[in-house]
Amino acid sequence: LSYFGTHKHTHTHTHTTQTLHPLAPAMSPLPPKPSSLIVPPGPVRAVVNKTASFVAKNGPSFESRILGSAQGSTPKFAFLQPTSPYHGYYQWRIEWFKAGGDLDLEAKQEEEEASRLREEDDAAKGDG
Repeated sequence: LSYFGTHKHTHTHTHTTQTLHPLAPAMSPLPPKPSSLIVPPGPVRAVVNKTASFVAKNGPSFESRILGSAQGSTPKFAFLQPTSPYHGYYQWRIEWFKAGGDLDLEAKQEEEEASRLREEDDAAKGDG
């Protein structure tokens, strides 16, 4: 059975699907974030995401240039080292960007989900 096996739905329901970037290759689902990843805090995450997007676009030589520069040995780029707790997140983000991941779309989806959860929470409190 292939990963993209087919089946028929006998009932209707609403799915949330991941939208691929228009330039993403066809049939390239975004890799899910493993639950074991350590997500860096905001300022570090921004640097990781930006670096991962450049490496996804420009290839591993871009990472090599950073590592070979004076900046490559600074704490700002410590996530490039395999021993960093954020290295797994960085590697996942590279693959995510390669598959067409879009940070703006991700942020919008996360905000919509948070809003939906708040509404459900408010409705549950109203029922008590």
